[in-house]
Amino acid sequence: MDLSPLRDLPDRWSAEADRYERDGALVSGDALLRRVADELTQAIERWWLAELTIDEAAQERGRSYDSIQRRVATGDLPNVGRKHRPRVRRADLYQRSSVAEGDDRTRDIMAQMLEP
Repeated sequence: MDLSPLRDLPDRWSAEADRYERDGALVSGDALLRRVADELTQAIERWWLAELTIDEAAQERGRSYDSIQRRVATGDLPNVGRKHRPRVRRADLYQRSSVAEGDDRTRDIMAQMLEP
């Protein structure tokens, strides 16, 4: 699973802080923090709502391609793609019914998000 868009944010913000410091910029702290919070929220939402291929979904959940494909075919997982080109939303993989089947990888995802 590609968490690079989230992991890249701290580096981008640090580089921006270095530019501000170098240029002697005076910035509004509250406006800056709101922008940073908005950027983080948007990045998490894009990641969480990403549309994955069946293969990507299977890899992410640690399941077989067939098990994910079967769940799409039965409607247990919504197909957000097209006919013959199914895709599933990452968030749908972690709905209560999906997690209840076992192998709750949510903690693994959170650990990866927090890795330096």
